[in-house]
Amino acid sequence: MLKRKEQPDGCFASIDGDLKTIARAAALIVESGLLVENRSDTVEKATCCACNRVVRLLYPEIQQMRADQKEIISFILDREEAETVYLDAEAACDRVGISESTLLRCQHRGQIAVAKIKNRKKYFRSSDVERLKREYWGQG
Repeated sequence: MLKRKEQPDGCFASIDGDLKTIARAAALIVESGLLVENRSDTVEKATCCACNRVVRLLYPEIQQMRADQKEIISFILDREEAETVYLDAEAACDRVGISESTLLRCQHRGQIAVAKIKNRKKYFRSSDVERLKREYWGQG
């Protein structure tokens, strides 16, 4: 779960200054080659005792940052999915002003992608249909 603290202006910050400092330190350690992970996602020995201690201290924070990053990405993708409007092929053709065979040709050329198929019907994202309309009629 993301930790949030309220800022004086009423906004929320998902990462405070301490985590940014830890992230910078972790990045330096990773770049220097001191942090080496194996397949079981555990830290192997660093090159010296001091570095090994730093790695052991920072590793839980790095893991938490990774978990937070995954949660943020998942939230963004879920929200994007919820806000997306889908049009079936017939509605897409009406919106663009083309026939279904022309829509199929545009699909084969890579000008528009099928967003999902449900009950053997193709659905396109509304934003993709609008982009195709601009490109097809030379307005963009």
